[in-house]
Amino acid sequence: MYYENKHALERVLSRTHRHVHITHVFFGRNKIPPLVETLCLCSCARNGLVYGAKIRFPHALVMVTLFGSGTPRDKWKKIITATRQHAMRLALYVMIYKTTLMVIRDLFRDGKQASIDPFLAGMLGGWYMFGERTPVNEQIVLYCVSRCVAALLPRARVPKDYPTNKVVPIDNTGTPTLRGIDMGLCYVALRE
Repeated sequence: MYYENKHALERVLSRTHRHVHITHVFFGRNKIPPLVETLCLCSCARNGLVYGAKIRFPHALVMVTLFGSGTPRDKWKKIITATRQHAMRLALYVMIYKTTLMVIRDLFRDGKQASIDPFLAGMLGGWYMFGERTPVNEQIVLYCVSRCVAALLPRARVPKDYPTNKVVPIDNTGTPTLRGIDMGLCYVALRE
């Protein structure tokens, strides 16, 4: 076997892409068995569907219940439609993203992934799936933009023994600055 001890195997199995790492145990580190990539696409699409439904359903339920008009049947239709649209969009986005990564890797990179490949695949998937201006697409894109802006904030200093699997918290000076700029821009936008 490739892994000499039980602890190394457990660390590998705890990673996010379990299916690929499990195959390393049986097929060797550089060999990808047949159908793994197809199973990976199916798994990713399923995860996109589940995540999209888990995120959108409670949000749509609250928003349509509080602010929606129409009969209860009409409200449920709106909730189900928004949930289905969000889940399908995320599932299709992941399929495009992963397929693009695989095509770039296999056709242009001799089986290896370059650091720019995820950016190119994400850009293609985002342009295709979220290019149309709909309320659901707009909320997804705004959420992603906010995450990217938050990622640019300075990080706090942590002790040397800080766990490597935990996210380094945002520095206390960065948070009030971001909130101040954000609220200022909100009122500038509201004024125009």
